[in-house]
Amino acid sequence: MRRQHPLTLRIKFHVSGLRIAIQDHSRFTVYASRFTSLATKTITVFGSSRPRDGHPDYLEAFALGRALVEKGFSVCTGGYGGVMEAVSRGAKEAGGEVLAVTAAFFRSRANPWVDVEIRVATWQDRLFELIRRGDAYVACKGGTGTLVELAVVWEMLNKRVIEAKPFVVLGPFWQPILDRVREVEAPSLPSSEIPSSVAPTSRRPRPSEPASLVATVSRRPRPSEPASLVAPVSRRPCPSETPDSGSAGSIPPLPAPPWNEAASPLIHLSPTPADAASFLASRLL
Repeated sequence: MRRQHPLTLRIKFHVSGLRIAIQDHSRFTVYASRFTSLATKTITVFGSSRPRDGHPDYLEAFALGRALVEKGFSVCTGGYGGVMEAVSRGAKEAGGEVLAVTAAFFRSRANPWVDVEIRVATWQDRLFELIRRGDAYVACKGGTGTLVELAVVWEMLNKRVIEAKPFVVLGPFWQPILDRVREVEAPSLPSSEIPSSVAPTSRRPRPSEPASLVATVSRRPRPSEPASLVAPVSRRPCPSETPDSGSAGSIPPLPAPPWNEAASPLIHLSPTPADAASFLASRLL
């Protein structure tokens, strides 16, 4: 029996025209009607699956898709309805290219404005493929699924799991969450989870190291050794013993590492689709 090549091409004819289905037996199923230019930057958009045509959230997402294409971007979404459909539709009607990542986990089919569909098995695969495909990200109004997507991208940027990429939230919906998280990510509260790629910083003194301790600690000599052989054990001075440390006994915060949310906000708030597209263009083009 002739051995089958791992990449199988199946050509399907539809009323709308020729469509090529490429099946990779190892993981993905990719449906492509045309190839996306390698020079085009792709914006991954997250948002609710609930809004229908005519709803304000649908219209805003439609305007976002159109605005992104007008700036020269292609778009990538989760491929189904709601905000995902609206962004795809706006991009497609503006003459842009639309990529979608769907999963066998869901029974739904990709919306009709998708050019390229990447089919994965699980919800988790879909999330990380959406992140991998994006040169930048936009989070629109959404529910728990969008909340997870926003949080995962934010944390991956925050911990340098992925390279630095622009991240935009559209409208004021996520502002309260951003504000609360940034309270915890304040420079005065450095994280103990430091990526291995980041140079270590000095630690803050433990509560067991009060300022009353002297800068050197000596031990008693053993009976078999002269006292002259006992060298003092050096210890880093407490902050209250160093110049310019503020009031006596106070512990100043360590400087925040230059890589995380505490040092520089990783998410840009855009009030309108046009503002979001312009911001991304200023960063990527």
